[in-house]
Amino acid sequence: MVSNASRRHDLLDRFDWASLEHGGGRASDTPSLLAGLTSGRRAEVVSALNHLWDDLFHQGTVYSATVAAAQYVAVLLGEPLIPVWEPGRRPLRARLLDWLTGMAYAVGNAADSRWQIWFGYSRTEGIPLVRQMQRLRPELFDAVQVCLADPDPVISDAALTTTVCLLDAPELAAHRGRVVALVRQKVLVDPEWGDRDMVFESLESWGEDIAELRALAAPVAEKVLWNDIWSADRGPTDVAPF
Repeated sequence: MVSNASRRHDLLDRFDWASLEHGGGRASDTPSLLAGLTSGRRAEVVSALNHLWDDLFHQGTVYSATVAAAQYVAVLLGEPLIPVWEPGRRPLRARLLDWLTGMAYAVGNAADSRWQIWFGYSRTEGIPLVRQMQRLRPELFDAVQVCLADPDPVISDAALTTTVCLLDAPELAAHRGRVVALVRQKVLVDPEWGDRDMVFESLESWGEDIAELRALAAPVAEKVLWNDIWSADRGPTDVAPF
């Protein structure tokens, strides 16, 4: 059986990174930066996380190197990661899940609906790299499932949010009922769950009736919504960002 560590090294070697692109240009620097995620050295981990967000997902854009990097991050979820922060700070595994959530949301139904309002066409139909990332969702879904049972609630909550966003994929529809039950259980335990608005939006985009979930969720004053973050540099959702 091939170990996760071997798969991780194979992924870094498999791609011709110099032929791929991210927000800063050619992705020649990406393999060495991604390798820093397993170094156990805080500075290298921080540089890698910054690279994931600032270059590989710049302003919500999917690049050719993003698709490759997502496969690498998915493999890391199955490995023991060396802690690089003090107890109480958001774990590295949760931060990687946050990034995958961003990927899944960016190529999901809600984001595509917004894109169609802005530009009059579907990102799925008009941007090949979005389709590539969408085809990767079953693989990412499988990798994220191990984190749903993590004893750290920060990690398991992050995994649930990622899972919901990945379930926009029609080929994963059979898993939706189980995950909706997990969301309901989470809202019952924590009515002020921080990710609930994005999760509800994704459920609605599948056609799920979430009236009961909204009734269970406690109102939170002055809450920053995912839509607010997503549209922060784009303006209202009915106005194109540029």
